[in-house]
Amino acid sequence: FEAYIFLVFLSRRTCAGDINGAENELLMNMEEDDPDYLELALTFYLHLNDMDVDYLDDHDYSREEILDGLKSLAEDWGVTGLEALV
Repeated sequence: FEAYIFLVFLSRRTCAGDINGAENELLMNMEEDDPDYLELALTFYLHLNDMDVDYLDDHDYSREEILDGLKSLAEDWGVTGLEALV
C-alpha cells in the first residue's frame, strides 16, 4: 500500500511536468529487495513511455532516459529484457 501511495505522488509530479524530480525521488526512495518497489519503478517508467514525446521534450526528458532507467533497474535487480518494454 505504501508503494501505491508513492506511485500516486510520483504520477502527480510527472503530470505537473516535474519528470526529472519525480525520477530522482523514485531513485532516492527505492527499497532494495522489495518487489513492490521494483513493480512501482516499472510502472513509473511505463507510464512515462506512454506519454507523448512532445510532452517529454517540453519537460526535459526523453525516451532514451526511460530506456536508461529500465536498463538500470534490470541491472540492479538481475532481470533481463526490460528494455524491450520501450
